[in-house]
Amino acid sequence: MGNKKQAVVYKKRKLEDVHPEDATYDDSDGDSDPYEDIKLGDLLTPVSHPTELPKHPAISRTYKSEAIRKLSKRALDIICEEQKHAVQFSKLMSVFLGDDPSYARSEKMSLPIYEHLGQDDVLNGNMIDESSTTTVKAEVEDNDRRVTRKQVSQEMDPFFALPQINVDRDFGLSKETAEESRQLAQIALQRSEEFIRCMTNVRMGLLRAERRKDMVYNWCDEMATQQEQTQAAIAVQAQAAAQAANNPAVNNPSPSVEPELSRSNGTA
Repeated sequence: MGNKKQAVVYKKRKLEDVHPEDATYDDSDGDSDPYEDIKLGDLLTPVSHPTELPKHPAISRTYKSEAIRKLSKRALDIICEEQKHAVQFSKLMSVFLGDDPSYARSEKMSLPIYEHLGQDDVLNGNMIDESSTTTVKAEVEDNDRRVTRKQVSQEMDPFFALPQINVDRDFGLSKETAEESRQLAQIALQRSEEFIRCMTNVRMGLLRAERRKDMVYNWCDEMATQQEQTQAAIAVQAQAAAQAANNPAVNNPSPSVEPELSRSNGTA
């Protein structure tokens, strides 16, 4: 698995061959080589079995790195910020289209004044006493008959009055300027939503890569652990067998013991 020989591409030349005629050359200069401790053979050796991945000095760092997780978190932050911008663009488009909810407020509906709590008191205060004279009742009935439909419509209860909303979609701007602003706001909203969709796809890809990377590393680590446990069990069994081979007296008791036992039984 890991005992295969790799071809050497380039060998480092000895410093004696580089400076053969330099009398001032000192052999101690070789100790100052900054690349002496770097083992390129171990770093560039490919993985030939999954059990080698957790202990590989170069490839294992890729599987243990948290770079993908940090990138996915950064992508989520960007999506949240862009979502705020998209909400603002959406509100601006609603205003330009005349769908601003602020127009539905009571102070902008031009409704007549209506006393919700004082109507009953006013009506009760104007009620005619039942004990009044018949002449007063007759006069009131005559006045009620003279009321026309026009007067009834004019005296309509303010509670049933229709609102009058004046919506200015252009906000006092010229039609050309307002239409251009409306188109720019719509384009900005579409670009923002498209950016959010693309960034969401990128983040989902990063999360998928992180999940599969962890899955592969856990599989390889589990296989390496099982292999180490198997090798340890085999080593223990081999050691026990070697000890048994070196000490035959443990398995085969001494033959001189049986005659002594028989003699003791005969004398008895």
